[in-house]
Amino acid sequence: MAWPLPGISMDELQARIRGFIDILVLASGYQTSGEAAVWDPENIKRATQWGLFFEEVLGRLHESDDHSSSIEEIDVALLELTKTSLLPQGIASLSSKTLARARDLVLEHLVQRHVLKDEHLLALFRASVEMDVEKLGSERFKAYIATLPSEKDGFGGENSGFISQELLKRQASLACLSSVKQGLDVLSKVVMRNSLEERVPSGLVSPEKIEMLTEQSLWSRWRSKCLSYLLGDRTMRLLSGTNLIFSAPKSQWIRVFEPLKFSGDDNLLEIMEILLLGFISSRWSLMVEHFMSHSCDLLPISQQYSDIHHLLQENHQSLHVSKESMSSQENEILEYLTLLLRPQLHKLWQLPSVIVAAAIPSWSILCRMYLNELEKQFTGTSSIRCCDCIQAGKEHQECEVAERIWCLHIFHIRCSQDGKFTEVLSPTIDGTHAKE
Repeated sequence: MAWPLPGISMDELQARIRGFIDILVLASGYQTSGEAAVWDPENIKRATQWGLFFEEVLGRLHESDDHSSSIEEIDVALLELTKTSLLPQGIASLSSKTLARARDLVLEHLVQRHVLKDEHLLALFRASVEMDVEKLGSERFKAYIATLPSEKDGFGGENSGFISQELLKRQASLACLSSVKQGLDVLSKVVMRNSLEERVPSGLVSPEKIEMLTEQSLWSRWRSKCLSYLLGDRTMRLLSGTNLIFSAPKSQWIRVFEPLKFSGDDNLLEIMEILLLGFISSRWSLMVEHFMSHSCDLLPISQQYSDIHHLLQENHQSLHVSKESMSSQENEILEYLTLLLRPQLHKLWQLPSVIVAAAIPSWSILCRMYLNELEKQFTGTSSIRCCDCIQAGKEHQECEVAERIWCLHIFHIRCSQDGKFTEVLSPTIDGTHAKE
């Protein structure tokens, strides 16, 4: 059947769709440079008119079964477009059905942008009211005004009413997130309080009890510090973001990271942290559960270090887990992280010890690199010192080196002893993981 849209060819329609995708990206809040996108009422109206154009075109095609082949042709073209373009995940499902409600799509992106400032909100409502008034005409303007305070029908006309409903949805989502955050804060405080209230055995003689209390206090401080990171609001936001970032193809998320890693140490460290969180995200609940159940074993740091050295060497030689046992996503993350860290391993020492210990597999090259550097720190031969224990003739006890050894011991020794090593740190044979 002949192409049913006179005055516009399929190629021209695709070109306009690509332009519309650019509008949606800008409506989400950011320019391609990463700068915030600025929207005024006139630009909002123009973007909405683009949406109305696609609603009219696609609506006309969907009205008749005779145009099903043309709709299929558009869907095939859209599928190819979303495969080859670097599209945000929220737009990757673009189809003829979504374009048939393109106006709502524009307004949704304008409302659900990450930062909704007062000036943007005012511009959005002004544009929507002006569009509604233009559509209604002067004769129905009074009737329109009368609908504004209606509790039954919501806010006013077609565009402004839609925006008010989207804002209510956004408010409900933010309320849920706030409740989750408060719950995590309460959980974190309860766990920390319980850690501090734990008591040593009562039958000890005074010198032993004093030493035990010192070690218990140190253990509680480290545990509280790690839990503050694992249950913190910032960590939860990053963890949530990793699910979105790494659901995209590797070529896409690498293009996001590559420019950022050259723009300062802070960006580079955050990229490394996101990679570590992304690698362990599928086992996050199990990992936190195991950490919270860990009790104070009071082993000397030197003994913990010896245990780690022995187990990791054993894993490397005889318990090596091949890359094929991991998911393709985990393989890609680990490969990129190793490549990123190889020339600057010292950057790991600027990341929280708990996530480094929990996320890096004991059989990996990256873990061997980390352990080699830890050995230099432990013996005092590293050119970048994290403590002065060896120079002062003291054992590592309350320093950063001791804390990192302690974290490794929890996840790579205690997991093994508790029978949770494969559940928490290692993939299963088919590349999946134990259910959380």
